[in-house]
Amino acid sequence: MGTLYQNVYDNPSRVVTGNVTIYPDDVQILCDSTGGAITINMPSIPFQKWNVNYKLYVIDSTNSAGTNNITILAGSGQTINGGASIVINSNGGACVIQVGSNTT
Repeated sequence: MGTLYQNVYDNPSRVVTGNVTIYPDDVQILCDSTGGAITINMPSIPFQKWNVNYKLYVIDSTNSAGTNNITILAGSGQTINGGASIVINSNGGACVIQVGSNTT
């Protein structure tokens, strides 16, 4: 059985609060919801220009999503797990957003 690569690579990340718009080069979003709920607005998926390699990691980095939820809103005309949004509502919770099609 093999092991993972031994090289250490930085994970591009940024800390967010409040109402946030995702940038095309975001990889890891560290949510500081100690001051209140967070809303993350996903950009629209470009029609026929999407790639399943795209992933966005959203993490409750301050263990406070149980009190101040983190809501991730799908882009216009698109869905996340069949709905318009998904909510992280447990302390230390996280999710991975991955593009699956033109609309999901």
